[in-house]
Amino acid sequence: MKLLIVEDNRALVANLFAYFEARGHILDAAPDGATGLRLASENHYDAIVLDWTLPRMDGVQVLQELRQSVRKDVPVLMAYTFLALDALNEELEEPFGAMPNDLPLTALSTGIEITLRELLGESPLPAVTIARDFVLP
Repeated sequence: MKLLIVEDNRALVANLFAYFEARGHILDAAPDGATGLRLASENHYDAIVLDWTLPRMDGVQVLQELRQSVRKDVPVLMAYTFLALDALNEELEEPFGAMPNDLPLTALSTGIEITLRELLGESPLPAVTIARDFVLP
């Protein structure tokens, strides 16, 4: 699957790249809405993961432009969850680490992958992440 990640949080983008590339997916990233829209118009992506709040053009504007003039058919996962992660980023010392108190990015990435693959009609789907001792990996 070839994905475009439109997200301005570099640590989150790095984690998404680590997760998806390890599973054989090809990714591009855009740090703002305008760059994301340009990449989406110049390249073919199987799906787009789009943050809600972005510099230069917010996610809603990007989605409107995609649907009106660029690519009406590409599945888009609007990731407003990232907004909450950005807020937590300021509260936690190392929110994107792998310790039990850090954010469950593997679980989040697995959820994103499952959703995107369902949108594309693919199967089999990855297993849903299960908490162990009340901690999501």
